Amino acid sequence: MSADGRRRWARRFANTLTAMRGAITLMIVLEAKRLPAEAVRRVILLSLAGWTTDVLDGKLGRYSRLPGGIWARLDLPLDMAMTWTIGWVFSVWGYYPQDVYLGYTLLATVATLFRPNRTTVMAFSAPVTALPLWMSWRTDPRLGLAYLAWVLAVLYLDWRRFCGVVASFINGLPPRQREYFLRLLHPWLKDAE
Repeated sequence: MSADGRRRWARRFANTLTAMRGAITLMIVLEAKRLPAEAVRRVILLSLAGWTTDVLDGKLGRYSRLPGGIWARLDLPLDMAMTWTIGWVFSVWGYYPQDVYLGYTLLATVATLFRPNRTTVMAFSAPVTALPLWMSWRTDPRLGLAYLAWVLAVLYLDWRRFCGVVASFINGLPPRQREYFLRLLHPWLKDAE
């Protein structure tokens, strides 16, 4: 297969992985109907599967160097749909009050409307993104250890990309805060993608 053929294949596979994250989100919604004792482990494993598709679709998409089209534009919305759906399911199951989660979601929505950038979205979604890790520790420490090992492995294997995400978050801050964090984290961010 030629280099162009490999790049086209990588782009198609990356798009498929992005679409799979949407399907995983729907599967998580369906788990909300089950009892938490039966389904919490599945939701945690589905979140790991979803985040794995996110890591892989990014690597493949960057490798392809081809425009991503609609699926590349849907990457962040699908990430957020999965993140906030997981938070909603845990609140439905009573692990924390639904009205608190709804209030936080409303606050995040309003903040994003007033400051519509990636930084705002990432700042509000970060605690919600950590919920599956917290729930895995809470329900099954071995699963929590496996989840933590997955996070550390991803950071190790793609540290430059992680630094790039942190840099994009910082670049969306107001100028004063941006300059502060860029000075503080410069040694880490100099190799960012």
